[in-house]
Amino acid sequence: MTTTDSPLAQSDNAMASPPEPLEELQRGPPRKDFHAPLERVRPRAIRFDSCRVRCVLATLAVLFSLIAVGCGSSASTAPGSALTTSSTTAATPAASPGPVTLSEFKVQTAATTVAAGKVTFQISNAGKVQHELLVFKSDLAPSAYPLKDGNIDEEGPGITKVSDGDNLDPGASQTRTADLSHPGTYLFVCNLPGHFKAGMYQVVTVK
Repeated sequence: MTTTDSPLAQSDNAMASPPEPLEELQRGPPRKDFHAPLERVRPRAIRFDSCRVRCVLATLAVLFSLIAVGCGSSASTAPGSALTTSSTTAATPAASPGPVTLSEFKVQTAATTVAAGKVTFQISNAGKVQHELLVFKSDLAPSAYPLKDGNIDEEGPGITKVSDGDNLDPGASQTRTADLSHPGTYLFVCNLPGHFKAGMYQVVTVK
């Protein structure tokens, strides 16, 4: 005959079984050994695609070139810009070459391109010695003018004197009217001894 323990007996048996050791409950997962040498992580080499890099640089260069061209184009075509004003001034002949200033050893005209016709202008001597102003018409370059004793031969071949006047003392001035009716190249020059050789002249174009 089989005997069955009563609930009270089973409870007494469960209480009688020994509990799990406290050490087993507190053990938990295994700990890492922090004194062990750390594994080195090697940096991965970065590879550059040289072909791709060159393509990117070439594209950037083209973009910068287009930007520069666009900026330069807009600056040159801007209304009222200095470049546009300068070109217009150079293309329009002045009514007169004067005033004309003489000094050592220069002939300075207010304009170097003049409209054909009779012109009146003022001449002043800003130098420290006496000067004069002669005007010749010629197709010759100044270096090819006929000379006499190192100065321009005023009656020489290939040149025509169209204007002459009195010598000017330092600080003096005079008003002159010259006939520049024929288009071409004119030479405004001081022909006192040695002055032309020193470079005292100015070429004026008449249109």
